[in-house]
Amino acid sequence: MPVKPFDMDELEARLRALARRAASAPVSELELGALTYFPEERQARLEGEALDLPRRELALLDALLRAGRRVTSKTELIERLYGTGADVGESAIEALVSRLRKKLAPGGLEIRMQRNLGYVLQERDR
Repeated sequence: MPVKPFDMDELEARLRALARRAASAPVSELELGALTYFPEERQARLEGEALDLPRRELALLDALLRAGRRVTSKTELIERLYGTGADVGESAIEALVSRLRKKLAPGGLEIRMQRNLGYVLQERDR
């Protein structure tokens, strides 16, 4: 039986995605400062008030919270939010980050850009 050819880069990307999913074990809630996120319900609260976040902004929040203090690259975010092999530019991630930043700022949270590395969600320095 002939074997279909495959692209090694795509195989690696799919394996990384599977490993990420396996590593993100079910959690009932994630907290950072004034933010509480309930992954099962796909709900976020900032200072006790529900945040109205579209699906992609919620997925971005999920990715950044699960990363903890680890910097998450734009490439990793594109794969996580749009899927492997998606034809999406980095500007799409930048726009999502910008919108989410504005919504999190009143709660003392910020999404910091680490030049040439990616993003990290953290409490604002006081």
